[in-house]
Amino acid sequence: AAVESLLCARVSDTMMGSGDKHNPNTELIAQGLANLASASVGGLPATGALARTAANIRAGGQTPVAGMVHAATILAVMSVAAPLAENVPLPTLSAILVIVALNMGEWQNFKALRSWPEKDAQLFLLAFFLTVLQ
Repeated sequence: AAVESLLCARVSDTMMGSGDKHNPNTELIAQGLANLASASVGGLPATGALARTAANIRAGGQTPVAGMVHAATILAVMSVAAPLAENVPLPTLSAILVIVALNMGEWQNFKALRSWPEKDAQLFLLAFFLTVLQ
């Protein structure tokens, strides 16, 4: 969980391009305290979510408040729409997930692979195929 959260923070630093850097110590202490509090009331541990963070940044989010608004919006939508979800056919939900996955893929990297150092390209392809085959 710690490694995933630090990876998420690092990727978001890079995507933001503003030069701001996260503080890993603060990140891990806050995550640890949040997970302890969550466990004390029967909750599950949480980590940084790279997909949601990337979507938030691409949508123009620039501060932690954007993540909070995103979470509150999802909670509100799920509270209202959850009873309606049982009426949506599973193939429709599957199609939505496929479209989201395709939109998240950074396909331009495949075009640039030939200009990358050979070891970097091999590592990228290995990670890609292991992720897909998992």
